[in-house]
Amino acid sequence: MSPRKEAERSGNDTPLLMSADSGTSAHSTSSANVTVIKPRAVYDSKVIKQDELRPLLEAVAKLDRIASRCSSFIAEFTYKHPVSGTLKTIARYDDSKSPANRINIILINNDSPNDEQQKSLAEGEMKSYDGRYKTGFSGWMDQLRERVKYGACRMEINNGILRYKFTMAWLHIESFQISNFYINGNYTSRTGQEFEYDIDVSTGNLICHKKIFHKGVSVRDVFGEKLTLLETSCKFTYSQNNAAPNSITFQSNFQTSASETGDGQKRNVTSTAIYKDYKTVTCYDDLLRVNVGEQKVVEMPVK
Repeated sequence: MSPRKEAERSGNDTPLLMSADSGTSAHSTSSANVTVIKPRAVYDSKVIKQDELRPLLEAVAKLDRIASRCSSFIAEFTYKHPVSGTLKTIARYDDSKSPANRINIILINNDSPNDEQQKSLAEGEMKSYDGRYKTGFSGWMDQLRERVKYGACRMEINNGILRYKFTMAWLHIESFQISNFYINGNYTSRTGQEFEYDIDVSTGNLICHKKIFHKGVSVRDVFGEKLTLLETSCKFTYSQNNAAPNSITFQSNFQTSASETGDGQKRNVTSTAIYKDYKTVTCYDDLLRVNVGEQKVVEMPVK
């Protein structure tokens, strides 16, 4: 069924979204703990201030502010493959250090790193550095605006968790990046996408975000094997009374192609990255800045 098909009516329509350009509106219908927001193109997403979406907008805006900070943290990457087994890599990141020293490998593919591996990583960081470190979890609000503009939203609440599920228009294009030691690249999905956001009602924090690709996305791991990406999830844990997450678990679920396994059967592959022990630091870029005072012309004495 096309995602553009009208959602079923379960009550009287009430205005939810209004396009400042076209004057067309979207509506929501409610039944028990479920609210359905019908799909409309909303070209000016800044006008979205309705109660139904406010918890989501506030949680995502808060996360965007946190993600823009420079941090130091530890990352644990685990790659589970039916043939190669389980591989683990652990690295420490510190945005206050120079590109050559920003990442320190503790463990790589279940083994201690050698000098060549650390050197290669340092060279890659220096090559990609353009004067400002890019945080891996920024841009949340920009992504959400795309969901609201072109997706039908189903909102429900259960056991204190408020879930927003966006089913995207059939021709919506989703571009995204996966960047870790086992899957690294920029990818595009063109059909069959759903996105979920889970909000903890008691704290207003985003605790889980999931991307579902019903038709799959073709990717390759760093060993060159072709995989089909089925879904990704990003889970956040928080310490008590802390608005910033103290750990983030990012997991991607894949399937192998039938030809790779030898028996003609597809197998499940998972890539998991756990980011933890977060500390806010001064960005390396900011440490390089020198405040210059008021300039004065100094006349040299004539000899």
